[in-house]
Amino acid sequence: MKRLFTWLSVVALAQMLAVGGGLGYLWGTGRLDAEQVEHIAAILRGETDDAEPAPTTAPVTQPADESYFQAIADQNRQIREQEEIFRRQLERQIIEAAQTNALLDQVRIELMRESEALKQERDDFEAQLAASAERANTEGFQKDLELLSSLPAKLAKTQLMKRSEVEAARIIGAMPKRKATKVLEACQSAQEKEWVDKILQRINRSKEPESETLAEQTRTEVSS
Repeated sequence: MKRLFTWLSVVALAQMLAVGGGLGYLWGTGRLDAEQVEHIAAILRGETDDAEPAPTTAPVTQPADESYFQAIADQNRQIREQEEIFRRQLERQIIEAAQTNALLDQVRIELMRESEALKQERDDFEAQLAASAERANTEGFQKDLELLSSLPAKLAKTQLMKRSEVEAARIIGAMPKRKATKVLEACQSAQEKEWVDKILQRINRSKEPESETLAEQTRTEVSS
């Protein structure tokens, strides 16, 4: 028993020396100050202090209060609300654009229909004008033909030579054969005969078979 007590005493002494040596080493290297060494020694002696030891490190920074997180949450909510507003505006603009395009297509179709109707009306009006002009020309031509056919051959020749070759050829080609022959036979001078050749050539180029026949017969009679 005595030996056990002695051995425990030696061990305790060794530990105290080791702790003391360690504390001396830490104090000597500046890792512990005098107050900290004294506090550790008091603990080893069994002395306790109800006061809490001073912290050896800087206090941990407390997190920010709830207002900071609330501000972030409010900002995120505002961003989401703006995104939702923008999305709705974009959808509305897309719908309005589609409606505008549909309206423009409808207007374009209506304009095409109106344009076609106007073109048809214009064509009909031009056709009516052409028919009216044709009737007027026909009536005027018939009156002119009757007047020239009633004149003596020499006077009719004089009046015809004042007309264009096309008009003169048309009138002579429409005259009765005997009257046309007399009118052409009244042309005796070289200039008048040259005019007769031009008129007969135009009658020959006419598309009316009767006019071609009349031209051939008239040429034969004039030549004879």
